[in-house]
Amino acid sequence: MTYMFRVDGNPHGKDRPRYTVINGHPSAYSTAATRDYEAKVKAACRKVATSPINSDTPVSVTVEAVFAIPKSYGKRKSQALYGRPYAHKPDADNCIKSVLDGANGVDYEDDAQVTTIRAYKRYILSDEQPHVDVFISPIT
Repeated sequence: MTYMFRVDGNPHGKDRPRYTVINGHPSAYSTAATRDYEAKVKAACRKVATSPINSDTPVSVTVEAVFAIPKSYGKRKSQALYGRPYAHKPDADNCIKSVLDGANGVDYEDDAQVTTIRAYKRYILSDEQPHVDVFISPIT
């Protein structure tokens, strides 16, 4: 069983944790933008997941983040459309973290099961909208 789903909208990388002190004890928390994006990933996961992949099964994850071409590219827009990789923020590893944390407990029981990760960042083609495509499958 392979789970494939799409998260529509601009890809969002996981932000650095924020810190505060509550009743004299330090506490870390995620930003609202990160929590919202992970909830969006979780909702997309739930649409396709019948049950989480068993906790003793290793998992492979492929993430393809598709970004809009910046308006500032002007004449360089054609370079972006024809294979130039997206080499800007958010970092690929932060995009992966958002997806893994959002899918945790839905497509697989724990993200410690993930043993293989592939990530791609690219610009949209002319007929696409920004999105993230995710493929999660057990390794047999």
